[in-house]
Amino acid sequence: MFHVMLVFPVLVIMAMAVSALLFGIFALIAGALGGASAALFVKNKAVKRLLFVGLSILTFVGLICALPVVAVYAQFSEPALTFSAVAAVLCIGILAGIGMKFSAAIKNRAVKTILMVIFVLLLAAALSIAIFIPVVRHMLISA
Repeated sequence: MFHVMLVFPVLVIMAMAVSALLFGIFALIAGALGGASAALFVKNKAVKRLLFVGLSILTFVGLICALPVVAVYAQFSEPALTFSAVAAVLCIGILAGIGMKFSAAIKNRAVKTILMVIFVLLLAAALSIAIFIPVVRHMLISA
């Protein structure tokens, strides 16, 4: 039974890393394919813009999920990984602001309100995470 306690946590950590990597890869693929299909098949300009913003945000989320694994294999330094993650999160915040601007063009009031709430929450989350990442890095270094 002792060997189970030694091996099981390692397997759980590996499973979480693999699942994050797979989600990141599939989010990148979905963002790319969704952006291409939005460009080809959607005729409404406002909907096309909102789809581009949403799929770009999905692409950056996939990048953030895949970034730690890529950083290990590419031998990024720890400050470079922190800078890359903060830059990706700030890009999500900028895209959320752009999405708020584009959602103002929607005529249906309920849909406009829902989109505004989603983009405001996304902007707040992105800015808080962008502030949180360097603070945690500093706390880990100084400890």
